[in-house]
Amino acid sequence: MKAGANIRKICLIGDEDQLPSVGPGCVLRDLIASERFPLVRLNHIYRQKDGSEVISLAHDIRRGMVDPSFYHQDVHFVSCADTAIRDTILHIVKQSLQMGYSMDEVQVLSPMYRGNAGIDVLNNALQASFNPPDTEKREVQSGYRIFREHDKILQLKNQPDDDVYNGDIGILEEVTLPEETEDKRHALFVNYQDNIVCYRPENFDKITHAYCISVHKSQGGEYPIIIMPFIRSHSIMLYRKLIYTACSRARKAVWLIGDMSAFEAGIQVEERHVRRTTLQQRLIYGTTEVVDTDENDFPF
Repeated sequence: MKAGANIRKICLIGDEDQLPSVGPGCVLRDLIASERFPLVRLNHIYRQKDGSEVISLAHDIRRGMVDPSFYHQDVHFVSCADTAIRDTILHIVKQSLQMGYSMDEVQVLSPMYRGNAGIDVLNNALQASFNPPDTEKREVQSGYRIFREHDKILQLKNQPDDDVYNGDIGILEEVTLPEETEDKRHALFVNYQDNIVCYRPENFDKITHAYCISVHKSQGGEYPIIIMPFIRSHSIMLYRKLIYTACSRARKAVWLIGDMSAFEAGIQVEERHVRRTTLQQRLIYGTTEVVDTDENDFPF
């Protein structure tokens, strides 16, 4: 409270159609719905160029009406069996790299960790294809993961002392062997845009591979190319806000791979897990106490 004693105005900027924050809940949605504050809607999109099909796709997803036949340039729908998704994604990534993109610029997103199109399977396949074992690259095993020099790395927890935060992506630049350290333990050095962070065995669990990450972890990020698989077994996590969030991460191109009926069903689901909050109620009634109201007063 003391730090904010001199604050007179607060400007909050965000996208109410994206996934809500995991901890605080639907803050932006509730603030807008309360109608207690001035609201300005920013309609010009700077992430994608004018006329981009990615913009059209984002708008169509928000409306729950997407016609794949409309898209011919920046948005690609590839229908294939679950068992073919992995190889299809590997082919698209390889194609992108041949076009001059880097692994940093191509991001695979998946809603869940398990399954043929899950984060774990795709991370293993992408690492094996684009950063395979090499006598010139050191590696260390941690559980079922192998961290290898040049790997794309995802930070899983906030580490403010090291200036690295949940969702940050970097490159594993160096693996130090036990015989090279004073305490005889491995060390990993990850470069997050010129911020080098050292990891020892006790905090290896704070990182994972970032070739494929969850849609939630991608929030706040943007990439030239987004690739997202769709399978029926992921239906419990497929809904409009999640798909919209994933596709709107792309600056240039979106690839939607797999079972297109799962995609079509997903964009029809407005919410999978309704967040019940009291922020809107508190703002309207000016109290921190729960006010007895008709349930229809607050549609959440």
